[in-house]
Amino acid sequence: MKKIIILTTLMLGASTVFGQQTLLLERSSSNLLAGISSANKEVNLPKEIKGSQYFQENFMYAFVDDMNKPFKMRYNAYFDEMEFDNDGVIYDLDKNQYKVINFDDLNKKFIIAEYSDGNKIVNGYLVEIVGEGDVLLYKREKMEFSEAKKSGTGFGIDTPPAYKPKKDDFFVKIAGGSIIPLPSSKSKIMDLFGDKSKALNSFVKENRISLNSEKDLKRLFQYANSI
Repeated sequence: MKKIIILTTLMLGASTVFGQQTLLLERSSSNLLAGISSANKEVNLPKEIKGSQYFQENFMYAFVDDMNKPFKMRYNAYFDEMEFDNDGVIYDLDKNQYKVINFDDLNKKFIIAEYSDGNKIVNGYLVEIVGEGDVLLYKREKMEFSEAKKSGTGFGIDTPPAYKPKKDDFFVKIAGGSIIPLPSSKSKIMDLFGDKSKALNSFVKENRISLNSEKDLKRLFQYANSI
């Protein structure tokens, strides 16, 4: 099987763009994944950057869809790519072929979905917070790149380029609809729940729910799905 993987890669290498190798493997196999080499995606970035593109930099075992074998994977929160290691070569998972990546040891499940970020439709990864019921909750984990900054004076210290975590964005899916950004105001969040809003308002007050807290939002959505 290892020889087949290498042969497939070499055959497709002639048709790749910007030197990327494509690893196209059988989707029906429980032992193989499909992806594109991630080697060249940092070509336009500075060589030395503080911080990391990852919240969890080490590869950890994860299950993809219903495959019965785990793979060594990690989420690149800057490029919004799920990377996997195949014999020492790192590939970006093909977003068009898979739906769910589950890191059991991290107790974290990513879904691949189309969603609105408020400006455009994105096909990317979201972390599932509440995944059962009529009202679903997700978040987007993201690292941002900060450019280097020169000191304003001759005595100051220059700020190097760096990756910095962005505040999590939350998203909601109502009764099988589209995934949209969670509104920023309490009243608009309550409007999402329709005729349940009165009961949920009481729940928020009685339990001192903060709508800026992931833990409290999870409690709210779980309660909404229980009534």
